[in-house]
Amino acid sequence: MKQAQAREERDTQDPVLVPTLEHGVRCEAIEAGLRLLREPICRPDRSGEVLYRECLARLYVQGQVRLPDSFLPQLEAAGLMRWFDRLVMERVIDALRADGDAVLGCNVSGVSAVDDAWWEPVYARLEREPQVAARLVIEITESAPLDPIAGRSFVFRLQRLGCRVAVDDFGKGYGVYTAMAIAHPDIVKLDRTLLLAAHPPMHSRCPPNPLFRCRSMRPTRPPLASSSPS
Repeated sequence: MKQAQAREERDTQDPVLVPTLEHGVRCEAIEAGLRLLREPICRPDRSGEVLYRECLARLYVQGQVRLPDSFLPQLEAAGLMRWFDRLVMERVIDALRADGDAVLGCNVSGVSAVDDAWWEPVYARLEREPQVAARLVIEITESAPLDPIAGRSFVFRLQRLGCRVAVDDFGKGYGVYTAMAIAHPDIVKLDRTLLLAAHPPMHSRCPPNPLFRCRSMRPTRPPLASSSPS
């Protein structure tokens, strides 16, 4: 009975990822298959000025491409979400080191955003290279609640190192809760549905997908930005 149930559970999983996540979890396959696509985050006006580029994770396994919705739930179930988020952040830091003009962002889940020893290697890299930290934007996703103590400490530490921190999809999931827990985010990304309900589409080179309120760019007024499909 238990064997049949286990087979049924495996059948409901992505067949491409099952061999990767079972038998002790072969993280090497995920590391080898991880690719980051860059999506411009830009002003929604006619200028279309790119403020930074968000790095979106894609997994290439056995010749197939998997989007986050198809593999993140399995990573969460396997207890690998924090490992994966740190892997992505380290890859983004590598990209920033390789390109001194790039300004890049990456996602960190509320579950992963905890100030503890797990992140010390990343903190150390950013402390050694403040010019890299200044070009890194960390987006706290709305998929899980942020711990009001350990999560806020994680955010404050990144900000002290020179990074900017964004609340992803404000108005959706735990986005509002996350914004309240962070207290002083540098960027607030408004969920697209919230925006479309409040404003008609704006004509620009960047379509009116999620808007972002960015006070971290340090102008007198915080500029708006939108994501543009890459």
